[in-house]
Amino acid sequence: MKDTLVKGPLMTAPETTTPAELLERARAAERTVEVLKRKVQELYNGGGSIIQHGAERARAREVEMRRRQEIAALRNVELARYSAALEREVDERTRDLQTILDNVVFGFLIVNHDGTIREGATRSCALLLGRQALTGAVFAEAFGLVGTRREEFGLQLELLFEDVLPEELVLDQLPRRSTNPRGRSLAIEGRAIRRTEGAIDGVLFTITDVTALEVAERETEHYRVLVGLLRQREEFDAFVVDFHSLLDHARSAALVGDQSTVRRVVHTLKGNSACFGLAQIAALAHELEDAAEIGETAIATLGATLNRFLQDNADVLQMGDEHGTLHVSGRDLLDLETAASYGPAAVQAWIARTRRQPARLMLGPLEALVPRLAQRLGKQVELVMEGADLRVELDLLRPVVRELGHLVRNAIDHGLEPTEGRVGKPATGTITIRLSDDERSYRIEVADDGRGIDVDRLVAQARRGGQCSELDLEGKSRDELLELVFLEGVSTAETTTDVSGRGIGMSAILSAVHQSGGAIHIHSSLGQGTCVEITIPHRPREVTRPRSLGNKTFDEELSRA
Repeated sequence: MKDTLVKGPLMTAPETTTPAELLERARAAERTVEVLKRKVQELYNGGGSIIQHGAERARAREVEMRRRQEIAALRNVELARYSAALEREVDERTRDLQTILDNVVFGFLIVNHDGTIREGATRSCALLLGRQALTGAVFAEAFGLVGTRREEFGLQLELLFEDVLPEELVLDQLPRRSTNPRGRSLAIEGRAIRRTEGAIDGVLFTITDVTALEVAERETEHYRVLVGLLRQREEFDAFVVDFHSLLDHARSAALVGDQSTVRRVVHTLKGNSACFGLAQIAALAHELEDAAEIGETAIATLGATLNRFLQDNADVLQMGDEHGTLHVSGRDLLDLETAASYGPAAVQAWIARTRRQPARLMLGPLEALVPRLAQRLGKQVELVMEGADLRVELDLLRPVVRELGHLVRNAIDHGLEPTEGRVGKPATGTITIRLSDDERSYRIEVADDGRGIDVDRLVAQARRGGQCSELDLEGKSRDELLELVFLEGVSTAETTTDVSGRGIGMSAILSAVHQSGGAIHIHSSLGQGTCVEITIPHRPREVTRPRSLGNKTFDEELSRA
């Protein structure tokens, strides 16, 4: 009978396992049990377990944190102790600094962009400026600046904060002195305060009471003027007489309403006073020129000011004792005896010759004026005098020579360029005064090597002022147009100052030359300079020609210089 195939899971006959294999398996199972036992023991007894290691690391971190906290606490204590010491030192230094600032005679304050005073001004500022509430106040007002000076200060302050022009240049243009309510003279010095990035944050001003300094400066200048007058005694004597003569002329002109003549006289007195260093008289004359009308009272004030100066210094100047004295040498007396033998005409000739004096007696004040004015205007100027020792008729030339100061001031003020503008020329400008005599007339030249006269600008000024019309200018040559400078009110100066710019000085020169019967001409070239030529004829005289006087005729002796 065949076996029946039963479908179902495939049954695999068990493999035969040897006793050795069974033994190995049993040993492996034992080793596994031992490993598991050790792991369980390690897990529960903590010896090197993961939990133990984690706990140890946590304890170590906690210890380190406590150590760091203790160190930080010690450091904080030390820092607090150091900070306290530093604060005490800062407080001490601050008190010392504040004590200095509170008691210093100088004042320090900072001005903001809008011109107001920043908080923190020193206590001395309140004393110097005469007001207590300074913070937020307008500095120009507190400093006592008014009118145009206050406007000028504001403009310069604005330019400074714009930081376009050099800082030193703008600061130098600021008004520097003023007077406080108590009449004390104050001076300021400014310095820009800049932020880290360079922008100007404020201006630090130092305020100083310079009253005593100004008194000392005035005394020094006064003594300097007196020394100068003693050195030019004869010239000053002549100036005093001429001053009063001109005042009489001005009074006469004022009586008839001739203000043009009055102003010319006052302008001349101002210039001549400045030549001798009489600043008070020159300043008073300058103020009078600003008046709408100069009357007799104002003219008398000028005379009284000079007389007061003479009286106050009479012990030094000893005015009045020698004025009008004519010094005659022994040789002159011998000549007089000889001239007397020829009659009255010869004596008159001798008198005319004897009255001739060195031109330096009149020109001397100009020598003192040039360096003083050049220094004031910041220019380098050399004065060259030619013919100063020529013997001349002082009375004849004095009315003209006393007006030469106008030419010299004009040349220095706006004829000569500043040193940096004299391109292609010596840095030092030159003014030359040349005097000569051709036996018929005296010739005076005043020349400079400056910028010359701009004729077009001169014509424009004359038109603008109404001194001439197109018809007046038609067909005029350049030299003829230059004559416009002699018209009253015409000036080539950009601004009017106490030095020049009113357009009066040149007309005064023209008037004096014409009154002396002379002529005046002007020559000028742009960039080359200007020369004014004046010719004054001798006084007509009749001299009988005598016979020989020794080795010379009397006429030859008469013309001896």
